[in-house]
Amino acid sequence: MPISNPFDHPMFNMANLTAAINEIDAQFGTVSSLGLFQTKRLTTRTAIIEKKAFSPTLLAVKPVGSPGDENTGPDRKSISFNVPHIPLDDVILPEDYANVRAFGQENILQTLSEIMGDKLFSLRQSHELTFDFMMMGAIKGQIKDGKGNVIYNLFDEFGLSQITVSFALATDTTDVAAKCREVKRTIRRKAKGQRITGFKALCAPDFYDKLINHPSVRETFLNHEAAASLREDSVNGFTFGNITFIECSDIGVDLNGNEVKYVEDGTAYAFPVGTLLFDIYFAPADFIETVNTRGKRIYVKQEPRKYNRGIDIHSQSNPLPICLNPEVCVKLTV
Repeated sequence: MPISNPFDHPMFNMANLTAAINEIDAQFGTVSSLGLFQTKRLTTRTAIIEKKAFSPTLLAVKPVGSPGDENTGPDRKSISFNVPHIPLDDVILPEDYANVRAFGQENILQTLSEIMGDKLFSLRQSHELTFDFMMMGAIKGQIKDGKGNVIYNLFDEFGLSQITVSFALATDTTDVAAKCREVKRTIRRKAKGQRITGFKALCAPDFYDKLINHPSVRETFLNHEAAASLREDSVNGFTFGNITFIECSDIGVDLNGNEVKYVEDGTAYAFPVGTLLFDIYFAPADFIETVNTRGKRIYVKQEPRKYNRGIDIHSQSNPLPICLNPEVCVKLTV
């Protein structure tokens, strides 16, 4: 192994490091764990989405042998989204592996691999946290980065408006079940024929507490075996009115060290499950060797620092989580 760069070994090239970081067991957040977003791998840095792609069409009956209608809908419009680029760098300094050389060649490689593995683990967690935060943004209709900048307002992009339903949880006489029906009917109507297998809502902690303590909710669950769910840990949520309400107390820390709540106080976001409306696109890295290849979740490269004073590690992701019809994500308020 060359002394100038102890990491100059095939196992530390871009392909192997990229494969390694994508195989690490990541700590996924609340949104990622739902499995809501389908992964799409692009070969370019632009995602082209057809505005009416999410709307199935009612078909007409014709005589046998007749030509079929074209699979087009009214007001079809393609919208281009530039995929965000998210780089994250790290460094391995000589002191990190200063005492490795006394061991045999095999042990050196193993130890260097462990050092690199620790770095990859840290990088992976930050990228995955960012994916999770951006997916929550796609559900809310505003995709933001780690500085709070709005990358895309999906309502503006698709020419739609945010739908809000007040649950009026401060009023004891509110019929919460009726509110749930209103939300489900709205989502079904806006889904325009998309197959829906269920409904979920990610709630701010205070919204969740007010919901489970509302008289109409507690009366429904009183003397019912499901009443235990109101007293248990709220991570898995509970189902009321055929909507599974999940407490989302996730908090990210932005680049300025400020805490950012995934779901703002007093609100929740309801959405359909089982549709084809939620995607996360991954574009290829801006490396010569990745041009026109299908994008991977995360990329990693390493190279020696000037005068061999360490090893620079560059990681990047190019993700775009998106809801193809943001109107199906209904905002709920206390």
